[in-house]
Formats: sequence, C-alpha cells, structure tokens
Amino acid sequence: MPFMFKSAKNVSLPTVLIVSPLNSIIEEQLNRYGERAVKFSDVFASLVSESGGDSASCDFTYIIGHPEDFLNSNARKLFQTKAWQEKVKFIVIDEVHCVVQWGEEFRTQFKELCQLRAFFPKANVLGLTATLSDKMGQEIDKILCLKNALKITSSIDGPNIKIIVKPRLPSGHSSFVDVVAPLGHQLRTHKTKFPKTVVYTKLNWCGIGYEETVRSSLTHNMSNSEITSLVGQYHSPCTPEMKSKVVSGMGEADGDLRLLYATEAYSMGTDAPDIQNIIHIGVPTTLETYIQEIGRAGRNGQQAAATLYFNQSDVAVNVPGMTSEMRQFCQLQTCRREFICSHFSCQFDQALILMHNCCDICEKKCNCTECINKTLQPVTQNNDNPKFKRKTASIILNALLFYFESENSLLKGNAPLYTGLSTGLAEYIASNYNVFTTKQNLLEKYPAMDILYISNIVAIINQVLSQLQKV
Repeated sequence: MPFMFKSAKNVSLPTVLIVSPLNSIIEEQLNRYGERAVKFSDVFASLVSESGGDSASCDFTYIIGHPEDFLNSNARKLFQTKAWQEKVKFIVIDEVHCVVQWGEEFRTQFKELCQLRAFFPKANVLGLTATLSDKMGQEIDKILCLKNALKITSSIDGPNIKIIVKPRLPSGHSSFVDVVAPLGHQLRTHKTKFPKTVVYTKLNWCGIGYEETVRSSLTHNMSNSEITSLVGQYHSPCTPEMKSKVVSGMGEADGDLRLLYATEAYSMGTDAPDIQNIIHIGVPTTLETYIQEIGRAGRNGQQAAATLYFNQSDVAVNVPGMTSEMRQFCQLQTCRREFICSHFSCQFDQALILMHNCCDICEKKCNCTECINKTLQPVTQNNDNPKFKRKTASIILNALLFYFESENSLLKGNAPLYTGLSTGLAEYIASNYNVFTTKQNLLEKYPAMDILYISNIVAIINQVLSQLQKV
C-alpha cells in the first residue's frame, strides 16, 4: 500500500482504488485519510476526463467509491488514460463478502468488479471482510477471477459475547410484542442506565417495535421527547440525516440513545463501543450475516450477549435465502460457538471461556461455583418430617466439606471454580440429603458434574446414614 513507498525518494505515491458498499463507510474513510482521499463519482470522472484528456490527472492516493461509480461509462473512459494506467497499483474491495451476498439481484455491479482487474491488470487486489468461510472464499475467488489468492485469517469468535437462542411464539404481532414489551418496561425503568441494545428484525417490524415502545412509555407518564431520545430505528427508508443521527448517538459512550430497532443496514460501517445486547427477532438467512450483526456487541471488551428468538416458520425450508447452516444453528443441541467456529474454520478453545458465558447450551452444563449457587434453593426445615434431622444434616455437611477440601487441594488457584465443589454445594446437598441418596438423582440435578465426584458424594451420604442407623 502507499505507505510502503513513502521512504523512496523521487517516487510519486501510487493510487489505491477503494471499493466500499455503503456511504457511511465511505464518509468514515474520507475523514480518516483527509486530503489524500477523494470520493469517486460519475461527476468527478466526467470532470477529470474533460480537463485532462489522455493525460487526465490521477494525483490522489486514495480514490473511494461504490462499485456503481467505478463501472460506469465515464469511469471506463478515464481508466483507459495513460496517467491512470500508470498510477493505479492497488484495488481494495472493502466488505468483500458483498460480491457474494449482494451481487445476484441486489446491486449486481458487485459481481462485475472483476472488470476493474481488466482495466488494471498489474494492480494488486486486496479483499477485506470480517466473515469469511472456506466456501465463501472460493466463491469470491471465482467472482473476482482470483487465482492462488493468499488468505490471511484470524478468528471471528468474540469470546466476550454470549450466544443465546430462544423459541418464540408463532409469527405475528403477539409473538413480536412478547419479546419487545419487556424491553420497553426495562427502558422506562432504567432510562439512560438501560444497557445499550440493538434489536435486529425485518423492516416492517422495526416501525412496529419503535411505535410499541413509544406508545407504552407515553401511557406511563413519560414525555414524548424523553422516550424518543432513548429509542430509535435504522433502516433503508430512513433519511441520511436520520441515519447519521443514529450512528452518532449509538457511537457516543454513555449517550442517551439506548434501544435501536434496525434491519441489517445497521451493520457494516457502524462502530458503537458499548453495545451490550444484540437481539434478533427472526433469523438472518446466513451465518455470515448473523456474525456481522452480533459483532456490533462488546467492542469495549466488556461481557455482552446476543439473543436470537425464532420459531419454526423462521427456519422453514421455503424461506428465501435461508441456508441449511443457519437452520441447523438454531436447532442445535451442542455448543453453538463451536459450530460457528467450525463453519468459519477458526480455532475454538472452550477452556478460555466459562461455560455459562459461552452459549445457552453450555450454560446448562456449567457446574462452576457461580452456577451451582444460582441453583441453590433455601430449604425450609420441617421438624414434623421424620426424614429430616438437623443432626444428620450437620454430620453429612462436615463430611462433605472435608471431602471437597481434599479434592480442591489437588488443584491450584480457585479450585472450586473448576471442580464445582463449593461450600454452597455442600450445604445444599446436606440440607436435602434424603433426596441425594442415589447417583441418578444427583446426576439429574448436576448433569455436568464429574461422575467420580457424584459417586463419592452419594457414598458419603449413605455411609453416614448407615452409621447413624446403628447408633
């Protein structure tokens, strides 16, 4: 890229053509590069061509535009001039996955970008995307006519984003409101302290969600200006001014805008650091789109959550564009994060993530101290129950604590976090010892617990009971 040439004396900097899919990305890039960049357009191409003829000026480092801008007749005429042929050394296609996802019926020029290579056969081509599976990489190579392309990849996994999938009612107004009504209630309660949230859904439901939140808030004595400062919407019918206001509001750390209803238009080119929740009502058609959208969350490194609500209609075989991978993802009974990493051929290390922070499937199997304590229910001691004896529970508790300590001593650090053998667990089992006299009952309560621990706990309980019966 141009910075590589800065140290060379008497060498003019080469020109980079940057193809971007969205105005918001182009504006951000123009601001970043300042005077070194210019936005390419039909008017720009026409003016440059008319002013320079065959020697039309190419004195720009970064020339940024849409595929439609680079492939019109004025651009083609300009690209054939000597100056442009000599200066353009790089072609960068930002969000290159769009050549696959958008190029069929929507913005078809994305599938024609290989023509730029015909105009500049010596230019190096760089494609950038945050979501590249092996299959998509092959499709991109084919569309852009790339041979032996070098692929540099890193993991797409956001380990601080918990992945959750939940069922919802059959499609309809009640199914939608069932999800958004609690959000409105929490927003009214916490106002600017409400965790910043984006709700992705279809275009018609964005307006319904916005209106439902505003309407219900007005009936709870909030002023119109107060609630409309907290909630917004972002989709293609929004004016550029509305979109700019939303992007700016969401980008402000601790800003007033807390809840946003959006289509996939609020994805590429948006960067809000403190989004804590991504909610999907309905299912994106591809895992690539899903990852793009949940990737808005947790950019400040804090723990975040991505919750997808679906029903069988959302993943039916007749849903246009719905991939089998996305359908399978929604119906998994195994780790969802591992499935995603496998799809994108990136490494997955379960040991780096607490199971209850991984996904909803893994959370059910987590036996860390925190999760075990959550399951503890206070037991009301009933002295009228002949099976419940305070003395017996106390003896069992002491025996369990001694055993737990011996197991935990084999590990360094906060051992109960890994073994699950905490004081709270011992107290709960001892208080309910009559329930846990069999391995089956204990295993049903704690299915992820090591079977050796389960066997020893049950043995301790039965040994104490046996000894007490002899007394």
